[in-house]
Amino acid sequence: DSHEEVKALQEALAEEKKMRQRMEEVGRRKITELRSACKVFLGWKLDTLRHGHYELRSVYSTSHDDFLRIERNSAGELGLQPTPLATEMSAYITQHLANGGAWPCFLSAITLHLARQHS
Repeated sequence: DSHEEVKALQEALAEEKKMRQRMEEVGRRKITELRSACKVFLGWKLDTLRHGHYELRSVYSTSHDDFLRIERNSAGELGLQPTPLATEMSAYITQHLANGGAWPCFLSAITLHLARQHS
């Protein structure tokens, strides 16, 4: 009977929607958990502004202007955009990013620099 088939399809669709909602909720919780862990373990809060555009803020930031903005270009390479913190940390840019993009070293150097100012 077509009425029973329609009802069965509606139930299957409702179940599928429920499953998708659960998966989205789990995804949101895991993303929040990962962002929190990055902040605690690495000292940086990471925000995605839009696809390929990120803002990083150190846990040792003392000013609203203490953030880095990073963009991924079409070739997949990361580029540091001008911000007050990037300008202040130009020596670290030259030392760590200019010759090969050692992002972990760059962020570590800034973390240590800001931590020293913080304490």
